[in-house]
Amino acid sequence: MRDFNFTISYSEQNMRYEAYLGWSNIKSDTNRKKLEKYLVEFKRIFKDNMRVLLSLQSQVNQLHKVFYFELNESSHFEIQRALADFEFNFNWIFKGESSRNYIATGKMSVCIGLLIDCVDTMLNFARTNKHYSLKHQSESLRKMLYELQYSYERDKTALDLDLDYKRVVPPLKSKNTKNANNMHEIVRRFS
Repeated sequence: MRDFNFTISYSEQNMRYEAYLGWSNIKSDTNRKKLEKYLVEFKRIFKDNMRVLLSLQSQVNQLHKVFYFELNESSHFEIQRALADFEFNFNWIFKGESSRNYIATGKMSVCIGLLIDCVDTMLNFARTNKHYSLKHQSESLRKMLYELQYSYERDKTALDLDLDYKRVVPPLKSKNTKNANNMHEIVRRFS
């Protein structure tokens, strides 16, 4: 089974553990276990989005093969080149220690972009040649790819290093608001 190798390094200069998760996304903390816990959650998000990406890649490839005879030579060339680039970049994700974390997360975004290029090529061909079946299927695939791109970036940035649960005490409601406010302050101090 293929797996991702997200690594943690120790910076002697900052005296912190660091994980590089993108070209400008560096997570660091003094607690290694906290950073490992974060990477487990990040890996789960990465795998979930990778599964969706592979499902969409097979749909793009299937759409290309279904309309193989209708597409012109230049469209075939662009689509085949983008799909070959997708395979090359996809294999880079699993290269191991030499690839480092930031290459894996960056290649995921590159793969999404390459599939969008494939679908855009088919969509442009369908619009110029009035091929409505290809146009509608390409538009729906394009929308799913943009949704994947948006959700992947949103999930990456929304994941917080502090995964601790923080208890929120709602304000007490009473006829006597002065006592309610004092009780709320007491509860807040001891929680």
